[in-house]
Amino acid sequence: MGLFVPHFSPFVYSDLKVEEPGVLFFFSQLAFPAGALLFGTLSDKTLHIRRYLVIQIVLTSVFLTAFGLTKAGSLIQATIYISLMHFFIAGINPLINVSYLQNNLPSEKLGQVRMYGTIGFLIPNIVTVFFPVSRIILLILAAGFMALSLSLIYYLPSGRSLRSQNQQKVEFKQLLRLLFSPLFLFFLFIMFLFYFQFAPAEFIVSEYLREIKIQAWNIPLDSVSLAWVLSACSEIFFFSISPFILKRTGSLGMIAVAVLFGMLRYTLMILILPGSLWLIFIQILHGWHYGPAYLGSVLHAGEKAHPSRQATAQSAVLVLSKAAGAGWSGLILGNLAGNNNFVAVFSISLMVALAALLLLVSYYKVQKKIKFFVNDNQVV
Repeated sequence: MGLFVPHFSPFVYSDLKVEEPGVLFFFSQLAFPAGALLFGTLSDKTLHIRRYLVIQIVLTSVFLTAFGLTKAGSLIQATIYISLMHFFIAGINPLINVSYLQNNLPSEKLGQVRMYGTIGFLIPNIVTVFFPVSRIILLILAAGFMALSLSLIYYLPSGRSLRSQNQQKVEFKQLLRLLFSPLFLFFLFIMFLFYFQFAPAEFIVSEYLREIKIQAWNIPLDSVSLAWVLSACSEIFFFSISPFILKRTGSLGMIAVAVLFGMLRYTLMILILPGSLWLIFIQILHGWHYGPAYLGSVLHAGEKAHPSRQATAQSAVLVLSKAAGAGWSGLILGNLAGNNNFVAVFSISLMVALAALLLLVSYYKVQKKIKFFVNDNQVV
């Protein structure tokens, strides 16, 4: 992912040169949580982990390669390939999280496990800072490294066992009961707002970073990779101290930290001009904009969901929050960015972040009175 995420938006805007990039962002985000929900639900129902991870890794590599080889201007073809890629990659993190949490490992250490993923993200960006290559090659290399991860998949447990006395199998009607929970819908809406304001950090920022020209010792550096090296380092630092923060803030406090850093980030970005060297250093805030929200939402879904339904609950959060939030943000703000409306994009993101923070305070007060999203025999 370290080869894919930083160079995704520059590839879309500068290599594919499609007329409506927002459409591509929109459908790719709809596919992402759909895949997470499917594979999370299948894992809950069958208690298998490894077999689904193998399927997802292989097909992610195939469709990422196809996306990287798409001809310029082919909006429909590119949208299909990237949507299928997101569909199959979507369930990987939820299944890895569940394999960790369901095997009696401490939840407060989950952030440190996630840190190793960020280190993996960091390494290729350090290399490409000094040895820039074409974005097409980067995407194909990303697919290749994804395929190589199959060699490590057998270190994960092949399946999982239920830790509770409730041995009922998951059904889609259980998911529907979850979606009719007012508390869960409240939480979903907050995360919808979070992902709406966060999406430009992945869809748009790299395209502005690409415009920055920088060199050291007369060597031209890749500004996109350099900025993401800084963001990965800050994320590693966050995850390394996340147990300390979690004990003092709780899962919802972690989400609040993410929103506050997002507000600071967008405020600073509004105050500078596109192409400014300072944009690279503002990217340091990315790790604290994303990391606490990722960890906080995963842990809060686990706290409010029945242990045997954690994958379903976590994936359901993605269905309406990441899909709708990042999807609509990509559609609206992605096209705005294509018209160089720099200030408008990040001003909207800042206002949405403020709304998310205010609602999170209200949710914190409400959820203290309710143990689970769904109670009694309908627990999900």
